Amino acid sequence: MVFSALKKTLAEVDWMCATADIWASRHRSFMGLTIHWLTEDLKRKSAILALQRFQGVHSNDKIAEMLCKIFESFDVSNKIVNVITDNGSNFVKAFKVYSIDAAIQRVEDDGNEMEQESDEDKDIREVDFPELEDTGIVLPPHLRCASHTLNLIMTQNLEKVTKGREKAKTQFKKLLRDSFSKCHAVWNKVGRSVKSSELVRNLLGKNLIRPVATRWNSTFDAVTRLLEFRDKLDAMFEVLGVTKLNPLEVEFLVEYKMAVAPVAWALDKLQAENECYLGHLAPVLLKTYQRLDDIVRSKSETLWMDNSRMP
Repeated sequence: MVFSALKKTLAEVDWMCATADIWASRHRSFMGLTIHWLTEDLKRKSAILALQRFQGVHSNDKIAEMLCKIFESFDVSNKIVNVITDNGSNFVKAFKVYSIDAAIQRVEDDGNEMEQESDEDKDIREVDFPELEDTGIVLPPHLRCASHTLNLIMTQNLEKVTKGREKAKTQFKKLLRDSFSKCHAVWNKVGRSVKSSELVRNLLGKNLIRPVATRWNSTFDAVTRLLEFRDKLDAMFEVLGVTKLNPLEVEFLVEYKMAVAPVAWALDKLQAENECYLGHLAPVLLKTYQRLDDIVRSKSETLWMDNSRMP
């Protein structure tokens, strides 16, 4: 009944986009697929197309096959402007192989190669899409999630940001590892022990925020909460039996918060449930870049002033 009602609703929609994700819970994998469209009065509407078990390896062909079947079951295959996913290599390859845009691009690339051939070598070729014809799987165009990309920059790519001498890179990575390993020791203790959590709350008057891998900005929020009580950090680490942060590591966390804040702001903007559209992406990214550039300029000027005072 719900399926029929949703299918009837979507039949009246001309264009829509979809989002897809795969995750695991209690040793079982699932695929979720949602659909989004605008009404005539520009109100956003969303619906869940599927929440299915995904058994076996998350290979690109299995992903493509499942997506294709779900779209076909709702008769929306030709209405979807884009499918948005994270940057997972399996999703990226699925669309690289099976999306109609990718197939057209391959044909255009072949055409460019033909133009470079001599007249004697040119043959009349048929335009074909072997991957699509062999399987019958045709996916809509693909876009990677901008928020997920920003989150990767803020987390996994953090160790790659250092430029300059090898010694500076080594010092940066050591500070990053040492300071965050101590922080994670605290976060783990309060997460696993009610007693530790109560000790911290009694000391600070607030609970700590713990990072969660699937919650973007959670590490930034967790560091921000720690730094709210900078004057009580030593006491908190001592009461929990964790090695204290040294002054250089505390300063590193302060600079981490300052450097990451523009990206965290962008993620909050782009993750808005109802008031964020594709037209917001470019201005948010430009503003983020401007804020990061301001931080770099400010730090460079401070460094120059400090050096100019040296005898």
